[in-house]
Amino acid sequence: MMMPNHLGIGLLVFGLIQSFSATEVNAQGLVDKLRAIERERLRSLVDADIPKARRLHADDFQLINPNGGPMSKEKYLGNIASGELDYLEWNPERFRSGFTVIRPLSGIGRT
Repeated sequence: MMMPNHLGIGLLVFGLIQSFSATEVNAQGLVDKLRAIERERLRSLVDADIPKARRLHADDFQLINPNGGPMSKEKYLGNIASGELDYLEWNPERFRSGFTVIRPLSGIGRT
């Protein structure tokens, strides 16, 4: 009867722990990178930085308004550029529900 190789089992367990730890670190790095990109995207909307916002939104982006109506990327960014839609603040850490403070302006320029 063969005796279990404790050294081999120990090395296998150690390797698995290291592998899971590395995966967790890599996943956390990816999460941090995605959060940074999302903060940059939201900042571009608050600042009405349309060239940056255009780069950070997918070509097929659609905003679905509270009434369920879709708005294309170009219409959405156009409303921000014109000041019709003016984001005062958008802090994802503060508003976990996705709630955003906005000030809709009809025909009035940005202040």
